[in-house]
Amino acid sequence: DRVLKAARKAGRIVTFGCDSRADIRCTDIAVGQGRTVFRVECDRFCEEFSLEMRGKFNVENAVAAIAAGYVLGVPVQYMKKALASTCVPGRMENFSSPDKRICGIVDFAHNRLSFEKLFDAVFQEYRSYTRIITVFGCPGGKALNRRRELGIIAGLFSDYVYVTSDDPGVECQETIAREVCSYVEMTGCPCSRIDERGDAVRQAVAMACAQKEKTVILVLGRGSEKYQKIGEHLYRYPTDSELLSDA
Repeated sequence: DRVLKAARKAGRIVTFGCDSRADIRCTDIAVGQGRTVFRVECDRFCEEFSLEMRGKFNVENAVAAIAAGYVLGVPVQYMKKALASTCVPGRMENFSSPDKRICGIVDFAHNRLSFEKLFDAVFQEYRSYTRIITVFGCPGGKALNRRRELGIIAGLFSDYVYVTSDDPGVECQETIAREVCSYVEMTGCPCSRIDERGDAVRQAVAMACAQKEKTVILVLGRGSEKYQKIGEHLYRYPTDSELLSDA
């Protein structure tokens, strides 16, 4: 309501979302065969769109892009073509073992809301997988409440958690990880601290390979980031996608 009130100063307001009152309305969301299909209605068109990325939150992002295209007068056929081939590195990016028993997902989720949406998407869209192994870390010197929030959420919805590095900066990585692990353990979920991020991802894959159940591995927090801040400096570091693909 506050956003809508402030937006009136612009003179023109275009709303989007799943609410029936929105100007750009999204309905009939369905996921299957690695794609997400949804319908968008407005005063100019009623069309079915296809998105290569999973996760309802990515549909919300796609409808935001459609709303921008609508305002700019982009023809709907170009919107459909663009979204059908869109795949954002580090955003619900999927990797699978040849036998499909292990599915790896890299996502930039790094706060409470994005963690909740990510785990919700996994439970809704990967129902044939019975185990979840999560790899993530928390940054140093900022957003200290995330350590508790993310630790508890990961612990509640994972079968095992690896806590690792994510921009520790000048703070001691071991101290950060121990704090996060304490919140994971509060939920009863087992966890391990592996400070080297590449080693944590490899260990998660090794654990999944050693088990018979179909397993989802979530590598969260960095997505396509190519650097880590350690001490006062930024160091070149493989992206989570590179780490998971190699593992």
